[in-house]
Amino acid sequence: MIFDEKINNLIFWEHSNNTQNDELIKILFVSRTKNILDKIISNLSRFAPHFTHQVYFYALDCSSKELSEYIRQGYIIVHLEQDLNGFFDQIQSISQENGPDVKVISNTVDQSFLKAMPDTDFIGFQRHQIGKAVLHTVDTNSLGSCSLGLIKNNHVDLEPIMRTIEYVHFEPSSGRHAEWPGIQNILPTGLSVEEICQIFRYAGSSYQINYLSIDRSLDLEAAPECFVSTAIALWYFLEGIESRTFRNDISLSGFQEFVLSVKDIEESLVFGFSTGDGKWWVRVDQSDRMVPCSKDDYEKASKGLLTDRLFRKLFT
Repeated sequence: MIFDEKINNLIFWEHSNNTQNDELIKILFVSRTKNILDKIISNLSRFAPHFTHQVYFYALDCSSKELSEYIRQGYIIVHLEQDLNGFFDQIQSISQENGPDVKVISNTVDQSFLKAMPDTDFIGFQRHQIGKAVLHTVDTNSLGSCSLGLIKNNHVDLEPIMRTIEYVHFEPSSGRHAEWPGIQNILPTGLSVEEICQIFRYAGSSYQINYLSIDRSLDLEAAPECFVSTAIALWYFLEGIESRTFRNDISLSGFQEFVLSVKDIEESLVFGFSTGDGKWWVRVDQSDRMVPCSKDDYEKASKGLLTDRLFRKLFT
């Protein structure tokens, strides 16, 4: 068994067969109630154990201070039964920086949360549920918010947006009622389970991910299918963690580089393509700050066009 000596109230669950313990990524599952935790773990345990670089712990009802300490020690937190207010409080307790990369997967936009954290990206919101003024605020402040329609059109566009995520909150009501029976405030329209799994995988593949919370609407009244769907999504989150091969803070050295001039922009742009994982990055020439992008962003820039998201990321 693998324990961190500084943490004495965690319960060991499982670890991979990797003997290089210093390379293992520590993942802590936290819940308010043991029944919810047991349902998730029992479903996760049914799936194929593909992961060789991870070790798992679980704990009940940790305080924000305790979770902050675990994160400082390198744990990735999966927090069950956490509502949006608790998610906000946890970010305030954990984050040491202004403007952390935060995503909320929801079928709506919570105005109080948006007011408190205007840079938040909302993923999967349904436009018919949101007033024009709120939509305008999201469009003005957020660089990565995606409505349900945009995701349905091309979910691949989400990958660069999710690549630097630090904190993410998932509301099961962002799914479809037929696939999440018993969840409150859910609609017939929504993200499919497959789309949610892909979003979770994108989140896990971020080297900056610290904290994933799942809304407490997933309670004991929810149908068994909801726990299965949640466990499947978490499996893909773990697969994303396992897949990580590149840090976004290293230089473009060793990448295929393409220097482009874009109309009305004085500085040249340097696009980098990683042959290792197939991901694209871009920076302003003479700058070391790299911004995630897609092949489509590069192809548009090669024609003299820069998407609004990239322009704002690079120059604001």
